[in-house]
Amino acid sequence: MSYAGDDQVTRSLRWKTLTTRDEALTFIKDVCIPHPWRRAICIDDRSIGFVTIFPVSGDDRYKADLGYAIAAKYWGQGITTKAVKIAVSQVFNDFPILVLM
Repeated sequence: MSYAGDDQVTRSLRWKTLTTRDEALTFIKDVCIPHPWRRAICIDDRSIGFVTIFPVSGDDRYKADLGYAIAAKYWGQGITTKAVKIAVSQVFNDFPILVLM
């Protein structure tokens, strides 16, 4: 909830701010777990954000979109930049069909 329950963070995401524990658990079960490539950004064993890769299908199957979010209190500290760099290096192993452009 440190990021998914914060209007500052979710205003640029595809979902509305989560307001209850049950909403968060449902979101984890229905969206996060079945996602093809989503990694948590953690500090002290707590998720403070995520990086996600959306592989594209069809004629653009060699491409993917990248998304991320992090709790507002961690903005400007370089944490997301580091997480995205790690994610990009890993995703090419997990989806070898992707092409670096």
